[in-house]
Amino acid sequence: MNPRAKAALARMRATNDKGEPIYADMPNGPRQGIHDMAVLANEFAREHPADEDTLVLSDWLLAVGFHVNDEGQFRLRDGDGNELSILRSSNDPALFEIVEFWQYPPESRRATGVQLLSVGSLYRKDIHRLCDILGFELHETPK
Repeated sequence: MNPRAKAALARMRATNDKGEPIYADMPNGPRQGIHDMAVLANEFAREHPADEDTLVLSDWLLAVGFHVNDEGQFRLRDGDGNELSILRSSNDPALFEIVEFWQYPPESRRATGVQLLSVGSLYRKDIHRLCDILGFELHETPK
């Protein structure tokens, strides 16, 4: 990941002393947040060629540590209150509609989130790289 994307990710994951996203303390916080999201989305697109080999299926997401909530969304949390959310298509269970990044600061009742991708098919390599960029750890079990 390039230094600009690393800095954007650090800001996205940072919280202030109240447990709120760091953007709350910046004069142009919302604008900076949108800019950081665009930097990360561009970094993701740069690192992810569309020709990966294995399609993501629900069983694989569960096997690597995602959990399904009551709404059928696949969610992966880290130890810092951040969450990666993948929404399955209602029309085709093999397709995914949206990939989102959410931050749930421990001392705040307010969550912040951003839609990273609007997709159809996801490949395993896409999930691996996205988790690498955002700092999430997958727990794959060898087969």
